[in-house]
Amino acid sequence: EDPVTPLNANAPFGQLIAVNPTPGNTFGAAWWTGTNAGEACLTVRARGWYIAGFEFDALADAECIVLGGGDTGTNAGGTMIEDCLFVGQNQGLAGIDWQSSIAGNPHVTIRGNGFYGFTSGSTAGNCLSCTSSGIDQPRFALIENNWFGDSDNLIDMNPRGFKESIIRYNIFYTNGDNQNPDEIIDNTGGNDTQIYGNKFPEPYTTAGGYVAGTNDNWAGNMAEDVAGEAANGWTYADPATA
Repeated sequence: EDPVTPLNANAPFGQLIAVNPTPGNTFGAAWWTGTNAGEACLTVRARGWYIAGFEFDALADAECIVLGGGDTGTNAGGTMIEDCLFVGQNQGLAGIDWQSSIAGNPHVTIRGNGFYGFTSGSTAGNCLSCTSSGIDQPRFALIENNWFGDSDNLIDMNPRGFKESIIRYNIFYTNGDNQNPDEIIDNTGGNDTQIYGNKFPEPYTTAGGYVAGTNDNWAGNMAEDVAGEAANGWTYADPATA
């Protein structure tokens, strides 16, 4: 069975915390994978759940964690996920996927996690994605202090980008062991998101995998080949079209 939390009316504000010998990325000390083909390791269907300390290993063409889902009464707003390791196993579809056709699932925090190995056959794999937004796109999200790498795409929200959210202090890798990402951050369809303090691989252009949403602010990230302020290094505008 692939676990789901209770519905929001029954059990909001629960906790799933792994007991590990050391904090942070577990590297298998407490690992979690699905059992039914194509199903997510975990589906969060209630508000305010706290999830920490697990390694999530994706099945083929499946997600590690789904936020929301399609069941009546779901609402994953306010979920906090930290100190987890998301492993695509070179077959997974997504690390964390917003599915927001029943509720908007706003105010989600994703902090201090690692993501890699998301590539899913004919469908590109993503570390973070939003495949359903009938109610709303991810709004008021906080994505901080994570690392992303070795996947088809890293943060690819196209066409359902983050709205009024913060993406800060993350590390993004290219030249993975198995995959070189096409998209580093694609916020197509989003708006008014603050993206700063991240370490970006070059080139910092749309061709390099960076796409801004409407009225986003991308100033204050580090990328080696950015010309301009301080003679190189700090981004001071949205990604250049190239």
